[in-house]
Amino acid sequence: MAGLSQEFKFRDVYNARVISKLAHDLKAAWAPFDADAFFADATDGLDELEMNARIALIAGALDRHLPSDFPQAARVLVSALPPEEVEPGKTDWDAFIVIPQCAFVSQRGLGHFDLSMDALNAMTRRLSAENHLRVFIELDFERAMATLQRWASDPNVHVRRLVSEGTRPRLPMTGRIQRFIDDPTPALKLLEALKADPSLYVRRSVANHLNDISKDNPEIALDTLERWNASDDPGTRWLVRHASRTLLKAGHPRAVDLFGYTSTPRLDLSLNILDDAVQIGGEVAFEVEITSRAQVSQRLLIDYVVDFVKANGKRAPKVFKWTTRVLAPGQTLRLTRRQHLRPTSGRKLYPGLHGLTLQINGEPVEPSASFLVSQ
Repeated sequence: MAGLSQEFKFRDVYNARVISKLAHDLKAAWAPFDADAFFADATDGLDELEMNARIALIAGALDRHLPSDFPQAARVLVSALPPEEVEPGKTDWDAFIVIPQCAFVSQRGLGHFDLSMDALNAMTRRLSAENHLRVFIELDFERAMATLQRWASDPNVHVRRLVSEGTRPRLPMTGRIQRFIDDPTPALKLLEALKADPSLYVRRSVANHLNDISKDNPEIALDTLERWNASDDPGTRWLVRHASRTLLKAGHPRAVDLFGYTSTPRLDLSLNILDDAVQIGGEVAFEVEITSRAQVSQRLLIDYVVDFVKANGKRAPKVFKWTTRVLAPGQTLRLTRRQHLRPTSGRKLYPGLHGLTLQINGEPVEPSASFLVSQ
């Protein structure tokens, strides 16, 4: 399976073909390895399992068929790894087979801290070890942070990104790191070394990390963002803007001021929904007209909020980014937008009367509107 399509689910990155290749590579790295027995074990009931259960199945098979001595097993795994990924951010579906190997290290390698960290360093160069690094942060915090501080200057872009991504307090699809939610200061010391990284791949991770911090510690995040925004480096200033998205959506005054948006804009607005009845899977179109009533130019961050109907009939707001504009005195701005109403992995859609509101510089503004969604 070279790639995924609508015929495959994400879990299918773990399939018989990639497991067979892993068995072959492990056999080549360690002659006593029983590739056939491992393959049978790692594919037993595979088709009926979801993604995490497939990872556990493969990791369990590794545990049973690799040497019982962990240092030897780690050497076999690292020797059998495919070539390093060169292109940052590239999605190689076959590389996901590295994740069960990371899981094996995080389960069997707890008594071998340095060796396990070295193995994760090698594995993250093929596919990020961000989830399983977190086990060792909890196991020996001071030692892990010292290692990550060294890795922050590693020549390999994937290793540097792991320093930021693996310490995110709210990394999606994995457990939170509560100590960084309570006090992000130790992680911020790592981010300082990465804020001007030459790779956008790394800087984007740093921005996402800071965005995580802003959800629990907005003032600490803003202290950092304000300081970094004074940098002469355009990459760092881009990072600051990307990291501020949650604060701007929330209309935090310091974030609004940071980017020079008008704190109390004077505007006349109209909002018109062009499709007052749409079906799930379709799109709702709307247009807005914004006229400046100020005697000076006004800098505007223009977003909109959809109040989605939930299963219980109540509404839940979702802010969508739109555009930024500068309006001269008396200027009128007309904009149109189409918002898709397709279900996503994080949001199921339900029929009912949905709401729509403009948000200017982080604050909802009248008038609002509504539209009917049907099956």
